[in-house]
Amino acid sequence: MIISASRRTDIPAFYWEWFQKRLQEQYVLVRNPLNLHQVSRISLRPEVVDGLVFWTKNPEPMLKQLSVLDAYAYYFQFTLNAYAADVEAALPPLAVRIEIFRQLAQKIGAERMIWRYDPILTNEEYDVSFHKEAFAQIAYGLKDHTEKCMLGFIDHYQHIRTAVGQFNIQPLRKEEIEEIAVSFRNTINEYPAIQLDTCTSKVDLRHLGIPAGLCIDKELIER
Repeated sequence: MIISASRRTDIPAFYWEWFQKRLQEQYVLVRNPLNLHQVSRISLRPEVVDGLVFWTKNPEPMLKQLSVLDAYAYYFQFTLNAYAADVEAALPPLAVRIEIFRQLAQKIGAERMIWRYDPILTNEEYDVSFHKEAFAQIAYGLKDHTEKCMLGFIDHYQHIRTAVGQFNIQPLRKEEIEEIAVSFRNTINEYPAIQLDTCTSKVDLRHLGIPAGLCIDKELIER
């Protein structure tokens, strides 16, 4: 069993103390978001957990207490974008987050640190040129501290259209996606240790040399 912790909220940033207690008691209760009366009890006993996958934008609270995870295989999906506080609030400055990424990689190994550049969105401020420059800056900072970068492009789901409309975020055109992807691929080609993948089946970039990857990666957990 693989525990995804979690795509609903940032457990490393905001609920690390809670999660440590769950590890101590070796179970967690998970509510079904589509049926609030349905609650499942999930075992966290090391003998039944094949791996933990942490999704986060700021795992700094975990840095000094990683030993509580010694019984588990685990890796991080660490989202690093360069958006300002209008899009991503309550985060440390980008340079601080890059340093946190580097410190964590030094502790647990670059293979356990997946860099997510996600979601890619555009408006007047965050245009294609912005993403080219931001991606190159972050890639340089992480070049010795990760083995994979996952790209994600914004999906205009019905429930977020009002929110993205406030920022004049429009669906990306195919030409924009490919221009961004080619620039990112050329940047990553400077760092052979990093594999560039997409993390959504909705955007196929294989013809540009960017394969589709897996966010929950069985082979990485087995490794």
